[in-house]
Amino acid sequence: MAEAVRRKLEESRIELLDLSLKNPFLNYRPLKSKGVEIINEQSIEIYNIIVKEEKSLLFDPAKDGFDKFIDKDKSEKEKPYRIRLEKDSETRQDEERESKQDSQQETLKDNRLQTPYAEKELQTRLLNTFYAARTFIEEQGVNNLFLTLGMLRYKEDGSNGKELCAPCILVPVELVRTNGRELFRLRYTGEEIQENLSLVKKLSTEYKITIPSLEDFEDLDILEYMKSMGQAIQRFPEWRIESDFICVGFFSFGKYLMYKDLDPDLWPDDLKPDANSILGALLGSGFKDDGNRISENEQIDKFLSPEKINHVVDADSTQILALTDVQAGHNLVIQGPPGTGKSQTITNIIADAIDAGKKVLFVSEKMAALEVVKRRLDKIGLGDACLELHSQKSNKKALLAELKRVYGLGEPKLDDISSERNILLESRDKLNAYSEALNTPVRESYMTPIQLFGAFLRLKREYPDLTFPNINFRDIENWKKDDYIRKESLVKDYDAHLKAMGMPVKHPFWGSKRKSYLPTEEPKLNELISDAQKNLDALITESENTARLLNLEAPHNIDTAKKLAAAVSYLSKAPDLAGIEINNELWKINEYEINKTINAGLMIQKIKKEYGNTIIPHAWNSNVSEVRQILNIYRGKWWRFLSGKYRRAKSTLMGLCQNGLPQNYNEWISICDAIIEYQINIKIIDGEKDNIKSLFGSLFKGEESSWEDIKTKADWIISLYRNVQDGTVPSDLIMQRAYWLAIKDIVTDKLESLLRKFIDSMNNLSIFLELDTIKSFPPSGDLKEIDFTAQKDRIDLWKGNLSKTQDMVVFNHMNDALIKESLEGLVDYSLNVEPHGTSLDIILQHNWYECLLNIAFRERPAIAEFAKDKHESVVKRFQDYDRLLIKHNQIRLAKKHWDNMPKGSGDTGQLGVLLWEFQKKSRHLPIRKLMLKAGNAIQAIKPVFMMSPISIANFLPPEGLRFDLVIFDEASQVRPVEAFGALMRAKQAVVVGDSKQMPPTSFFEQTVTPEGEDDDDYSTADVESILALFEAQKAPQRMLRWHYRSRHESLIAVSNYEFYDNKLVVFPSPHNTSKKMGLVYNFVKDGAYDRSNTRVNLPEAKLVAQRVIEHFKSSPELTLGVAAFSMSQMQAIIDEIELLRRKDLSIEPFFNMHPHEPFFVKNLENVQGDERDVIFISVGYGKTKEGYLAMNFGPLNNDGGERRLNVLISRARLRCEVFTNLAPEDIDLSRTNARGVKALKTFLTYARDGNLNIPIETGRESDSPFEEEVYKSLTDLGYSVRKQVGCAGFYIDLAVVDPKDNNRYILGIECDGASYHSARSARDRDRLRQSVLEDKGWNIIRVWSTDWFRNPKDQLKRLIEAIEKAKVVGLKNKSDVADTIVIERSDNSVSNKEETVNRYVVAEIPFIDEEEIYKPEKLVPYIEKIVKVESPVHILEVTRRVISNSKLTKTGSSIQRSVNDACAILSRDGRIVINGDFLWCASMKVPVVRDRSDLPSASRKIELISKEEIAEAIISSIKESFGLERSQVATVSCQKLGFQRVNEDIKVYMDKIVDEMLKDGRLKQNGSYLGI
Repeated sequence: MAEAVRRKLEESRIELLDLSLKNPFLNYRPLKSKGVEIINEQSIEIYNIIVKEEKSLLFDPAKDGFDKFIDKDKSEKEKPYRIRLEKDSETRQDEERESKQDSQQETLKDNRLQTPYAEKELQTRLLNTFYAARTFIEEQGVNNLFLTLGMLRYKEDGSNGKELCAPCILVPVELVRTNGRELFRLRYTGEEIQENLSLVKKLSTEYKITIPSLEDFEDLDILEYMKSMGQAIQRFPEWRIESDFICVGFFSFGKYLMYKDLDPDLWPDDLKPDANSILGALLGSGFKDDGNRISENEQIDKFLSPEKINHVVDADSTQILALTDVQAGHNLVIQGPPGTGKSQTITNIIADAIDAGKKVLFVSEKMAALEVVKRRLDKIGLGDACLELHSQKSNKKALLAELKRVYGLGEPKLDDISSERNILLESRDKLNAYSEALNTPVRESYMTPIQLFGAFLRLKREYPDLTFPNINFRDIENWKKDDYIRKESLVKDYDAHLKAMGMPVKHPFWGSKRKSYLPTEEPKLNELISDAQKNLDALITESENTARLLNLEAPHNIDTAKKLAAAVSYLSKAPDLAGIEINNELWKINEYEINKTINAGLMIQKIKKEYGNTIIPHAWNSNVSEVRQILNIYRGKWWRFLSGKYRRAKSTLMGLCQNGLPQNYNEWISICDAIIEYQINIKIIDGEKDNIKSLFGSLFKGEESSWEDIKTKADWIISLYRNVQDGTVPSDLIMQRAYWLAIKDIVTDKLESLLRKFIDSMNNLSIFLELDTIKSFPPSGDLKEIDFTAQKDRIDLWKGNLSKTQDMVVFNHMNDALIKESLEGLVDYSLNVEPHGTSLDIILQHNWYECLLNIAFRERPAIAEFAKDKHESVVKRFQDYDRLLIKHNQIRLAKKHWDNMPKGSGDTGQLGVLLWEFQKKSRHLPIRKLMLKAGNAIQAIKPVFMMSPISIANFLPPEGLRFDLVIFDEASQVRPVEAFGALMRAKQAVVVGDSKQMPPTSFFEQTVTPEGEDDDDYSTADVESILALFEAQKAPQRMLRWHYRSRHESLIAVSNYEFYDNKLVVFPSPHNTSKKMGLVYNFVKDGAYDRSNTRVNLPEAKLVAQRVIEHFKSSPELTLGVAAFSMSQMQAIIDEIELLRRKDLSIEPFFNMHPHEPFFVKNLENVQGDERDVIFISVGYGKTKEGYLAMNFGPLNNDGGERRLNVLISRARLRCEVFTNLAPEDIDLSRTNARGVKALKTFLTYARDGNLNIPIETGRESDSPFEEEVYKSLTDLGYSVRKQVGCAGFYIDLAVVDPKDNNRYILGIECDGASYHSARSARDRDRLRQSVLEDKGWNIIRVWSTDWFRNPKDQLKRLIEAIEKAKVVGLKNKSDVADTIVIERSDNSVSNKEETVNRYVVAEIPFIDEEEIYKPEKLVPYIEKIVKVESPVHILEVTRRVISNSKLTKTGSSIQRSVNDACAILSRDGRIVINGDFLWCASMKVPVVRDRSDLPSASRKIELISKEEIAEAIISSIKESFGLERSQVATVSCQKLGFQRVNEDIKVYMDKIVDEMLKDGRLKQNGSYLGI
């Protein structure tokens, strides 16, 4: 690949070498309308006056009669040339005789130059030359106007025998005047006087003629130089030197200088083309993007830390992205469309490089591009770091004066702002946190809080009287957007169905759970309903009849009918109750006692039945308790017969038995138990006999009663009471005993049968309808409890609404779907609400919005704690500290620059060379030599070089300076080959330009050649630029998008639309339309393009000139520029302005009023890089007098013509006026395919009709519902408000129209929604945007949605107050330009700073006893201390310290051995390091350079100093001197080490160390100098 790079570079380099006869250096030919030939003057006299005496010269027109030498028949183009060529020998002799006359001698020495032109022609030539020279300086960064002294006349093959002219010496000059009436003066610029390098090369290459260098002649003796040239060409008899041939003309050394500069043989090995990574990428494999760059869509603050930000001027986010890429070391293309802040971006890049201690080469052909950055750096206090070496800034005296001034500057005073920087970071993070909290979706809802604010407020506004129900939706906090949309859609469908169906609970079939219903099922349903209807009617009839017979209340539902049926059934089974008192409360309150008494009677009957034949009657009343106890005691005891108690108890029991005791002993006890049980039960009967008697009357006969009969009757009656109490039978049945006899007339089971039928029919109907009876028959849902009337009504309702069954089927499906979606709460709410009220989806919205807002306020403290006043305080603090940081950076980087400048006043090395040049009064080194001999020192003082490609080749030798960073501006106009020289000197490249703007052009070469001087079709096919080459090789790119220049968006609208796909961020103007702002179309009614002759539209030129003068008088504070489509039209305008200028001297001040942005008249080829407040565009091309339009618009018809138009129409800041005799419709695009012509038609159409996106209401919807709420609130109050005002990239949320002027806005309202959040940084969002808008005149107020949401009335009041205030105050005036920073510096300058010297410190150790010296382990602490203090120290020096601190006087072998052994112990323990003969402290990595001048001579030997310390001395010396010649290294370095004299041995020793350092890369050979 290296070979390919060299080959491609050589191919490009050859393009620069022009040894053809088109080269004016080799074939000088006068131009038709530029340049001036001088006659009757002597070169040496002119040289002395203009160069040595530094006087300016005037021009004299031809004397009367001189035009006899002019051939009237020849073309004007040849006239001046013929003056010289047609003089025969006789004429020359006559002139020589005349020159000897005294009067002629006086003429030769005056300050006037004689010319062969009439007065008018002379002034025209001077004027044209003046403008052309100024254009060259502005556009190519070089002065191409020279005064030639002497001419070689020669002939060569290919010239057809024609004599050719080549100038010998070229003196750089300039034409000056103070006003339009004053005569032009010729003045030497102070730049280097040049020899004809192309001629020298040609003579050397083709004729083997060696011409000595002009520098070889002492005091630049020009006569001696021309004499030597004459001697060198003696072998060509037809060749001759005319030493007094003098002319003022255009000559460009640039191409030849660049050709020489790119010679690989001239470059050091490490800088050769194949060693340069940038050139390798451009000419080889291309650039590799490692992807480690911030994405275009990232929020950039998280990548930036205030302490690492070196911004010295404001930077928007697109600029910051470029800055971070450069800071990261990327080679980068920065696409900078018109007005997007390229210069401020470059300013920040340079500032960052200064902070990093980098050397910068800033390159542009355009003087304006270099100067605008320089002015920016001057304004912020960093201009001192810049060295301008371009155009007229290459005067060596001025250069040295500037270097000396900066070298003498004091140290800038810098305050500590670390606390403020921390607060800035904190404030920035708070602002970002609020923006993020407000404009990022709540969880996965895709709804941001600000959207929720707006939506919530909209619901309140649209439903002011509605109290939204608070419905608890299951899992609502976890709903996602898709969930909500799905639910909302379902609810909308449900709501629509309800509106058709009606309130669900009022629907006939409410409660039916059917989910399908076919029309064919309707007959069955009808049948079931009819059956139920019939059965219900029969049941009601029978119930009423039965109740009447029993004198009971007629049943009203199934439950009461069942009771009646139960009563009938119960009565039918009743026993004979004659004589029994039924209606007695004792049955309810004494049920237990009654049953107990009856059971006692039954028990007595049972006992008597069992024992009545066993015991005697008297026994029932006997007390047998004691007898039973005794018998029970002796049960089972065989010896009981021996007990008297037993025998007595047995005897007593035996007396109670009729037939003696039974055989079984257990029966004895049973008899006792029976008697006792009888006695207990008889007591129960006796206790209740009165109550029993009252209930049963005669049936009760004491213990002799018929207890079985009594029990039967009592059980029935008690059961009746229980049934009454349980509700099984009617409650008043007992009361109606008198009607019980009617039971005989009642069919017992009929009522029960009818009940079953009805219930069955209802069950069948319920099954068919799948009824939820609770819903159908609320509240219980139990049919038994439902009144027959209600059931009958429901059945009738069903009967009459069979067709509505499907409604409930649909409802059931939707109900299930809603429940599945956790919307049962909404369903429950909807059941009892009239569906024609608020839509359910609105209620759902409200609840979801409220839920999300609750989440947002709970989870996002930035919103929860928001308060307008507090937040605006944070914004203000951020703005203030952000500006403070920029101001601080300006001073901090000025101090960083000062810190890196040379300190001291050395007399050696490159710094010594430079300081000597400061002292010299004359005979300063040429700049190129100065850069070679003192370039590093100059770079330290001026780390930023500002140059044109030509000045680089001219002033920077290849073996000289190197740069860390090269920056190209207006790179679309720089040919690759012109950029290679700069790239080869750099490690990193930043290419700034715009591929949509001007490509490289041949304009400048053609306009100063005889062939192309008047050719308006000068632009050949576009040549690839360095910008295009970087793009083609896939270099990383950034695009600047914020457009700052145009104060009215119409000025950039066409460019943005046609060329940038509306990607630029264009800030709107508060003016819709205005005669003072924007794009203005001037139709030149009487304009006519002279197509066949002058190619000028003279009426248009005159009108433009008149308007220029009017502008000067009416708006002198506004800068002005005029741009024409063609060279001819440009010249015509210049001529017309000159005429008006001479007529009215009162306008002269304007021409000098704006030194940084002077008035200009240019054409579209050289207007790139310029901007003015007002631009006049003269199309020139147009209809002829006959009305014909040729569709030829010069360069616009060529490929890339649209790029030229893009440049032309984007130069104005305030107003752009286009002058033409064309209407847009005159341009017939069917006659041309040129994109430039198409773009011209678009431009003219927009200029006249304004039919692109000018800043009116765009029709765009508001960014969020919140903004819509603010809009509605204002419009409801009668204010005229427009939404989304803007045309590209940026839109003001709301703009209030001035009620007095519908074409302007009095207030812009910015919300904190999507547009607010879209900003890439806090600076963009909270400072720059508003700053740019206010600079354009806007009054801006910010509405904070969080506060508006909390208290809309107060915030609306605040907004109204702002509107009313704006009505009174009006629009803002343009903000004043920031003041130039004044850096406070200390009084002491760098030249007075003393160098710090590190004196050699000898270690102090205690006295050492003699016996310790011979014991290594005893010497260890002493030697360790010596090494710690003196490291690195020679071992002999250590021994010397040991001896000097003992009684011994000299060293012996045993002592040295002891020292060596002690050192070995220390080394083994890791406490010191032994490196050869030197001992090092273990922790020392780099030695300190020490001055040994105070040491005894025995210790001041070079071999006693470690090579590492010597190397550090060499490095330090080279650094401080910014490069040393090799012969100086030993002397300067040894001085640092304390050696006053340096002998040959020391030099040899030092040279060896230098060789080692060169070999291992610690030193580099840069030409004759050694560098680091």
